[in-house]
Amino acid sequence: MRVRTTLTGWSGGPGLCTNYFRGAGAVPTATEMAEGANRVRAFWNSAKGLYFTAWNAQVSGAIDLLDETTGRLTGGAGVTTPAVVVGSGLSTINDVASMPILQLNTAAVVQNRRVRGRMNLGPTDTGQTTAGGLSSGAITAFTAAANFFFVLVNVPITPVVWHRPVSHLGGSYADVTGFSLPTKLGVLRSRRD
Repeated sequence: MRVRTTLTGWSGGPGLCTNYFRGAGAVPTATEMAEGANRVRAFWNSAKGLYFTAWNAQVSGAIDLLDETTGRLTGGAGVTTPAVVVGSGLSTINDVASMPILQLNTAAVVQNRRVRGRMNLGPTDTGQTTAGGLSSGAITAFTAAANFFFVLVNVPITPVVWHRPVSHLGGSYADVTGFSLPTKLGVLRSRRD
């Protein structure tokens, strides 16, 4: 299942963050879809102190179901839309292109490469970076927030990285086994620029 978050509050926005989960069975239930939306909101809510006060995260109540081998939309459902998360950090915004990157680690290998995902976590407020990159406090806070992807709220679901179809291989998903957050900031290049 695909859970999307729209991020707003800065010039050049909005941003879009996409997370994937799998349920216990072949087709996720409505309860599992609601769990996915709630876990993503819990992540943003835990991290809101790292974001400037004009920043907002709205997790969508429209959950999509995808065929992992093709990436095609196969269905979905509406769940109760989670409440908007509002930044509670400083009022000043960091550079919108440079941002923390949360690496999503898996044990899967496709075409001799480890399957990994990433979440672009910006733009943050100006208090989250130092001359060398991401502050140690921000690393600690984002890492703690990432644990909400594993926290059972109502039903067991598993965060996954979806690997897009390549050449002769179909797409696939791999269970997330852990997270890492480099101190070096990443650069997000918009496809619209």
